[in-house]
Amino acid sequence: MAGPQLAISATTADVLRHSPLGEEALTPQEHARAAAFRRRSDREDFVAAHLLARLVAARVAAADARDLHLVQHCADCGGPHGRPAFQGRPDLTVSLSHAPGVVAAAAGRHPVGVDIERLDATPLPPEAMAHVLAPAEQRRLAEAGPAAQAVFLRTWVRKESLIKCGVTDLAGMHRIDVSDIPDGGRYDAKWHILDWWTTLPTCVAAASSTHPLHLVTLPHLLTRNRAAA
Repeated sequence: MAGPQLAISATTADVLRHSPLGEEALTPQEHARAAAFRRRSDREDFVAAHLLARLVAARVAAADARDLHLVQHCADCGGPHGRPAFQGRPDLTVSLSHAPGVVAAAAGRHPVGVDIERLDATPLPPEAMAHVLAPAEQRRLAEAGPAAQAVFLRTWVRKESLIKCGVTDLAGMHRIDVSDIPDGGRYDAKWHILDWWTTLPTCVAAASSTHPLHLVTLPHLLTRNRAAA
């Protein structure tokens, strides 16, 4: 039986160490993209995110993760990037994200988007804030004091997750305001937003969908996948 909409995050090291899938699960397109990274750590983040996306989607679809072939195609330039999907599975949606040493993924039967950022990420230059934040968000950030970076990143991952759902784009980020949405709340009455924090390293993540999302851990996901195999 297919599961609910799921979101997950984990360290890159944990995914690569414990995943029942190896790099052989990647498509030639993914292998080519992975090989283009100059730093080994960036390559490992890419691989781990693409493996985690398969694992969480397999749980949602009650399928074998080895049978899920991830494809990406940019509608603008035709390049091998853009919104991910599974070949031959229009019923299954997926989103993925990675930051140094950490990865996140979400999957379901309805539009999903996910983003993760490390708290120690380089702050965005002040002059760029007006292009990213709505006026109310800028005011909240100005009042945040020492917590400004955490406040900004929580806002950022929410907006990125909505972008991946097609709600807006980078140019329109400043037109949407997510500053007053409580944890587990909704944007524009339609979009459920799930927020969570991680430690070691400290990260903030968010996933969005038209339907509620459930956060799972890597051990739980792997246990359930083995049970379904």
